[in-house]
Order: sequence, then structure tokens, then C-alpha cells
Amino acid sequence: MLRKGEFVCPTGLEISTKVECGRAFGYVKWTYGQLQNKRILQEGPWNGVPFGCSIQFGLPSDATYYQDYSPHWNTKADTSNSRSVNNEFVTICKQPSQDVYVMLPKGSSECCCNKKILTSAECGKAYAQLQRNNPHLQNKRNLQIGGWNGVPYGCSIQYGLFGDSYFQDYSPHWNSNKATNNARRDNFEFISICKA
Repeated sequence: MLRKGEFVCPTGLEISTKVECGRAFGYVKWTYGQLQNKRILQEGPWNGVPFGCSIQFGLPSDATYYQDYSPHWNTKADTSNSRSVNNEFVTICKQPSQDVYVMLPKGSSECCCNKKILTSAECGKAYAQLQRNNPHLQNKRNLQIGGWNGVPYGCSIQYGLFGDSYFQDYSPHWNSNKATNNARRDNFEFISICKA
């Protein structure tokens, strides 16, 4: 979502169809739980409403549409945008693409489907992102690259086991051994990293 008063999405982040607008609104509604729309997606050629996809927040002076939160798909390309400039409507844009990474629960099996991290470089990137969000991940070693048995295939973090020299090691690992038996994941020494 753009800030109130803005009405043009950055290049490449424009929503181009009514269907995409509905999906984008669903995401925004889920992200900002207070957005309880009073009407379904509205479609039409309105002057003043931002071109493309937007949400009608309404104005305090308009009891009918104040806090309406209904999604709108405006087909009028030459709109004046006046109802966005006055903060009645807020434009919805696509989010810049950025992969989000997660640690699987301890003992979980490998990453599913298209959630696998495919290279050691992406593994390093994933670990850096997780580290920013989890300050306790203070790795003792840099990314370890190898072909070990027992370590989960792909990208993982070595938590270590209580009492061993790698306890709270938190070092990222890239394992190229597809035939690993995952024993060190199954005993909770390693935790797999996947795309969210």
C-alpha cells in the first residue's frame, strides 16, 4: 500500500488486473487486520479515484463511506486522483519481490516443493536475513560448505547439542550430500532453513 496522498505505484509494481487487485486486497486485509471492508471489490470508471487498485478509507465528514475499506478497481486512466490526494483512497501496489526465509521446527523434514534453497550463496543470504530477525543467532563460524552425512541436505543451522563443543554454534551450513541420512537433524543438532 502506498502512503495516503500518493497515487502512482513505482514502475513494475502496478497491479494490472481486477483479479490481481482482489488478491492484493486480500493480502493487505490479512496484513492489517483492522481493514474490515463493508463492500466487495467495486469496479468502474471513476474520476478522482486512483487508476487501478485502491482501498476506500473514506473521509470523517462522509458517514456513508468513512472507514469503508472496500477495494476498488478503477478503469479510468485519466482520473484526476483528487480522492487520493485528499486521503479518501489509498492506492495498492505490488510488493517488491523478496524471498523470506524460515527455520523449520526442530526435527522437521526437509523443505517442501519450491521452498528449497538452491545454492550456497542463497543459503548465506537466508542466514543473514534470519540473523537480522533473531539476535540470538551469533554464529561462531562462517558458512560451512561440504558434503556430510547426517547434516540435512541443503541449508541449515548448527545449533549443536548440550555438552558438545558445537553447542550454540549457530553456524550456517550448506550440505551438497543428497544421500544424507539426516541423523544430525533428527537429533535436533541441525535445523533446516527454507523459503517461507
